[in-house]
Amino acid sequence: MLIWAIPGETRYTSAKAGLLGPIRSVAKGNSRYIIRVNAVVPNIVDTIAMRRLPHFEKFKANSETPLRLPWTLEDMTADVAFLASETAGCGTCDVLHASGGHHG
Repeated sequence: MLIWAIPGETRYTSAKAGLLGPIRSVAKGNSRYIIRVNAVVPNIVDTIAMRRLPHFEKFKANSETPLRLPWTLEDMTADVAFLASETAGCGTCDVLHASGGHHG
């Protein structure tokens, strides 16, 4: 599993990576009750904080993803809704990397 490392943001990157172990543990521990537990790991999300970045930094961040687009809150909502739906089937302990094609 790859999580985008941000130079100088060790606390953020560590916190993001540190959530995946407990998610997997809870998923495996509750699978006998047919409880599905998954995670969505976004890369760049278009938020108010993101919009405050200088234009150059926003472009630079976006250019590091093959699609060159930030993920929107609507995208996040759709992916979480899918994972919570019956359409996701028996998917549990899964990590959805919403990265725009950027891994690493």
